[in-house]
Amino acid sequence: SCTGRVQSAGGILENGAFEDCLALQKITLPQSLSELESGIFLGCSSLKEIVIPQSVRKIGNQGLRTSNNLESLVFEGQEAPELSNGSLPFVENLTRIIIPQGSSESYKAQWKAYPEYQQIMEERP
Repeated sequence: SCTGRVQSAGGILENGAFEDCLALQKITLPQSLSELESGIFLGCSSLKEIVIPQSVRKIGNQGLRTSNNLESLVFEGQEAPELSNGSLPFVENLTRIIIPQGSSESYKAQWKAYPEYQQIMEERP
């Protein structure tokens, strides 16, 4: 189970911050964050949705990787954050990526190395 202690400093959500939080089903990260480090949600077997605020500019190695199927990954920023190796969940474990209206071109340009993720992107109406 999760102790509820989140490790963050200077706008950075640190390695393994929510690791093994079995009860966590949905999380909206705060606007105070600018970077997500690695392995934040590994072992969160009940997690279905992660909302990333527009303030996040960088996501570390396996930063959003989960141990289960994630229904949606919601990005609030008009510009896509910079990704590291394996930042996103495995594409086969992710139903959809929701991005702001009118931001498809920005996300596709920033994530051109990840065409399989572009296939499941949807703009929020």
